Amino acid sequence: MKILQNIKKNRDKLSEIKNGNSVKTIIINADKSLITAICDCIYNIINGNVSIDSNIFSELSKKKNILREITHKSSLKNKKHLLLKIQHLLPKIVLVCIE
Repeated sequence: MKILQNIKKNRDKLSEIKNGNSVKTIIINADKSLITAICDCIYNIINGNVSIDSNIFSELSKKKNILREITHKSSLKNKKHLLLKIQHLLPKIVLVCIE
């Protein structure tokens, strides 16, 4: 997978999310670049650019409508709101994209 510029730039924050450290606080205080990096991860998973484990796939498929909505063009506030809805899945999403 080609590592996108936003993912490289926000690797430290994404690593914190991957470890499950205060995901809610990170999302609430996130800037546009970090939100874009997370959206890039989700976009790559949706389009099959990243291979994922079948267990993770089944968890993500339950929230597929929210994941698709996050990748669409919308306001930063709306994306943060949607990411907070799936905050329990973000460590798994980021883990797949970073490694």
